[in-house]
Amino acid sequence: MRIQHIFNGLKSVCAFALLLNAAALASARTVDNFDGDVLQQQLETTAMESVTGSFFNAGTPGLTIVGDARDAILTQTSSSSSARTTVNEGAMTGVYDLSFRTLVTGKGQLQYDGNDGSMDLDPEGLGGINFKEDDHSTLYVHVPFNDHETQMKITVWTDADNISEFTATIPVVAMGNPTHVESVAFADFMQQAGASGPADFSDVGALQFDIDGDIGGMGGLDLWLDLIETGASAVPEPSSGVSLLLGGLVLVSCGSYRARRKRAALR
Repeated sequence: MRIQHIFNGLKSVCAFALLLNAAALASARTVDNFDGDVLQQQLETTAMESVTGSFFNAGTPGLTIVGDARDAILTQTSSSSSARTTVNEGAMTGVYDLSFRTLVTGKGQLQYDGNDGSMDLDPEGLGGINFKEDDHSTLYVHVPFNDHETQMKITVWTDADNISEFTATIPVVAMGNPTHVESVAFADFMQQAGASGPADFSDVGALQFDIDGDIGGMGGLDLWLDLIETGASAVPEPSSGVSLLLGGLVLVSCGSYRARRKRAALR
């Protein structure tokens, strides 16, 4: 009976934990999942220059991009060898890959400002998306691989006058290790120097990610992104949450069983 009691409790708590996780996943807003069945962007240079490319999502299966368009800019700041960036290329399905050869320095940039047909950023191009909808309060950037610690500056516009930014440090993520999820609370963004006011996350007009490929002059950065999204405050990973709940239930179940045994012995 004791084992059956614990087992029934475990089943209940597992179902509850899965429902909590499903609810969290369902409420996420995708900024870019880099998915789909077509090569979306491929930029390459061997010179000290910037190369650009835009991709418009015209119903690509499995792909979600906020504003239906992604502008990519690759800048090389040293002249030796090459730099390249791709999205959804060959075996790299579902990944933005920013890659600089050894000692090559530069920067990768992603812009989300709607389908404006231009590489010039439109600070109101997204038309005022409410990133705070469904109690969202955090931006998440998923990094499955990164071979050098580097900086990523995230800039958010409401319009040309109201701008906020945050610079995150992206750690090394070895191949095959769990994906690093960089979480940045909306409240941690700071008003950009020179702006009239901060961005309003309930009225977002544009979004930009700048990835530093200089590495203090070392160069050679190789970094992947496979998802950018917004959501509620961070919650435990599903496996961690389930483990905690299961552990607690076992203690509660065993304690309840001992209490019943004690009461029966006193009768």
